[in-house]
Amino acid sequence: MADPRLQAVWTAIDEAFGRTIERHPQELLCQSGCGDCCGRVGGLTIAAFEADVIREWLRTLSEDDKQRIRSLAEREEGVGCVLLDDDARCSIYPARPLVCRAFGLPYRVVPELVFPDGKRRLRVLEGGALESEERVERTCMKNFLQHRTEDIPADEVIDQPFLNATAARFNEGRNERYVLSQVVREELGIVMPTTAPSHDP
Repeated sequence: MADPRLQAVWTAIDEAFGRTIERHPQELLCQSGCGDCCGRVGGLTIAAFEADVIREWLRTLSEDDKQRIRSLAEREEGVGCVLLDDDARCSIYPARPLVCRAFGLPYRVVPELVFPDGKRRLRVLEGGALESEERVERTCMKNFLQHRTEDIPADEVIDQPFLNATAARFNEGRNERYVLSQVVREELGIVMPTTAPSHDP
């Protein structure tokens, strides 16, 4: 389905999870069907290459599987991701974006004060010692509650210049971002109703 180089990135993320589960089985409590975090994130945007991957994957599905995802994507945008099914599982799991794949492991961040826009800068998967201005934070409210984040080995921490560089490489100069749900809707031919503006008498 995906470029072998991208598959290698996915594998690296999976291996980081595997190492963490093996070493700290009690620290990764978020499980399939939880949905606590995905259920709070609506309107997620993705890189151009991720939109390509999702479109390509959707084209491989049977009509029954497409209809199952279509029934989810036809829901109105709300607080959470519309692509979560009724069991709080991701309906596009094999083609999910990088941020979704890596979510759950701790990540490295540079404090907000370094950046005037206030945004945190993630890093991903190529660890090493923390720089003096960096720190490790939890991504999931359920994980690593009994473990000091500063003690977590680098190979269990998402490290993002690598992921940013990966996205830039696969985007091949395309800087646009897409709303995940809209990518799925367009590929499946879903037209959402528009709400007419209200006029007070």
